[in-house]
Amino acid sequence: MFYAIQVLVVYHKAKVSKHSGVISYFDREFVKPGIIDKKFSKWLHRLFDLRQDADYGVFFEPSEDHCKQAIEQAGEFVNRIQSYFENK
Repeated sequence: MFYAIQVLVVYHKAKVSKHSGVISYFDREFVKPGIIDKKFSKWLHRLFDLRQDADYGVFFEPSEDHCKQAIEQAGEFVNRIQSYFENK
């Protein structure tokens, strides 16, 4: 999902760095004006938090359900970003 947003960043020549900046850019430029549905932002933030827990949490282990849901949402997210470019 993060790399899909980075494609938007590069395409629009935005000046952002860090994960938080890329996510903020996505919310500000695509979600807030209604170009991309807000559910994608919610998914992105939730999965980013899970990723942070997985990388830095002491005893965090995602459940099988978390993983399945993350894969499904990531696939839909990437498809939505792709359709953005197909409809330009």
